[in-house]
Amino acid sequence: MDEQRIEVKRPMLLRLSVLNSEAYKQLPPTASRMLPYFIAKVRVPFWDKEYYHTEFTFSYAEAAKHGCRRRTFNGVIKTLIDHGFIDPVRKPGRCGFSGLGPSLFTLSKRWEAFGTSAFESTEWECFGERTKCIFKGKNCVWHDLLRERPLDFHF
Repeated sequence: MDEQRIEVKRPMLLRLSVLNSEAYKQLPPTASRMLPYFIAKVRVPFWDKEYYHTEFTFSYAEAAKHGCRRRTFNGVIKTLIDHGFIDPVRKPGRCGFSGLGPSLFTLSKRWEAFGTSAFESTEWECFGERTKCIFKGKNCVWHDLLRERPLDFHF
């Protein structure tokens, strides 16, 4: 992470239950520094029943503002999902214009069971793999054409 001073407009607090959890203790340094920014995206108090159901986006540009490089940010997302702090809701694909935009997440309580047999894992790599175009709501003609005749670029 770059050494930058980020002005925080509101306090970001991590509860002691999170700080003392096995999942937090095993987080790599970059992921542990980015976790408060993910938690701060949810503008609902943690005792509210909607806290873990509120969807939020976190773009690469936002991560860069907080000092996390683009190459590192994908690893941060994967680590936070693997440790149970966030759950993916939507991952942009490569389907015409429908694939553009930031990923969508929710906070997760899976971190409480991290390191036990009750822990439910979620994969970031294969999350959101789809064969249908969300923009058109049916099989994507663009992908069908690419499968039949792959683009061949010559420079």
